Amino acid sequence: MPTPRKTSEHTSSSSRPDASGSAGSRAVSRGRRELRETMEAIAVAFVLAFLFRTFEAEAFVIPTGSMAPTLFGRHKDVECPECGYRFQAGASEEVDSQGSYLLPGRRIHYAACPNCRFAVDVLDEPAFTGDRILVNKFPYEIGDPSRWDVFVFKYPEDPKTNYIKRLVGLPDETIEIRQGDLYRRMPDGTSQILRKDDPDKQRELQIPVYENDFPERSLHQHGWPQRWAPMTPGNAADDLAGWTETASGWQPQPDRSFEIAAEVSAGGSRWIRYRHIVPTRSDWRNLETALAAGREPVLAPRPRLISDFCAYNETSSAPESASPFASQSGDASDDEKDAYWVGDLTVS
Repeated sequence: MPTPRKTSEHTSSSSRPDASGSAGSRAVSRGRRELRETMEAIAVAFVLAFLFRTFEAEAFVIPTGSMAPTLFGRHKDVECPECGYRFQAGASEEVDSQGSYLLPGRRIHYAACPNCRFAVDVLDEPAFTGDRILVNKFPYEIGDPSRWDVFVFKYPEDPKTNYIKRLVGLPDETIEIRQGDLYRRMPDGTSQILRKDDPDKQRELQIPVYENDFPERSLHQHGWPQRWAPMTPGNAADDLAGWTETASGWQPQPDRSFEIAAEVSAGGSRWIRYRHIVPTRSDWRNLETALAAGREPVLAPRPRLISDFCAYNETSSAPESASPFASQSGDASDDEKDAYWVGDLTVS
């Protein structure tokens, strides 16, 4: 009968192996196996990372600028619109101690250019997170710490807080900080200054005082003197500490270099002198006010002591409508209220 025959054929065809179905099953099985292997690899990676972080090394982000300019915290890259000099300004005070969220009313509005002291508007400049360091966890288990090591420790009053600092004092030492320099008290009562012995490291630590390729052009256009000038010894009443400017000798060139004629150089020594005639913020404000009123500015440039000025921490969160650094007034102390004179200088 036809009906049973059709049923038999249907049953027979259902029980016959299907090549395409078998291939699909193998593909599904292979996909599951690959997914499982991937998950296992991720799990092993997490375990290894956890073990590495716990026993070997751990990465940290520098939160603040207390170690600048060696290690930066949260900061902004700035280019001065007046002289074109590029520098970094600290911005860690914009956020909480963990760097998680912005604090209201703490945005950085202005930063002082270290080359010309112009107050640069940095409100809309992007901020970058601090430097990242990888800290080895076991060196002090097999050896003693050394001076100048960068190390991480737990703050005793808040064990959840990590502090990243540099080691300057060793056991049984008395350390002094005088005018920004670090000293070790010796057994005979004298003090020995502490510094890195490697001259290459010392060179890397130096902070530029003035880059001659980036002058304060707006002020120079209105009579502000150049910091480098050819000089000759003199004894006249109007000489500057026994020196007077001369029209011969080292002459400035349009590209900011200095040249001396061969016939002049063959006739003995010729001198060029640097004077730290750095503008104050008052000078910049006077220039801006005078130009806005359409009159020639009255400037009073004078040499000043070279101090340990660090632009990274010279910022202001004053409102944009207020004058930059308006709370700091005066002349010589305009941007060096708490700074110290520096005597160890390098010329290159």
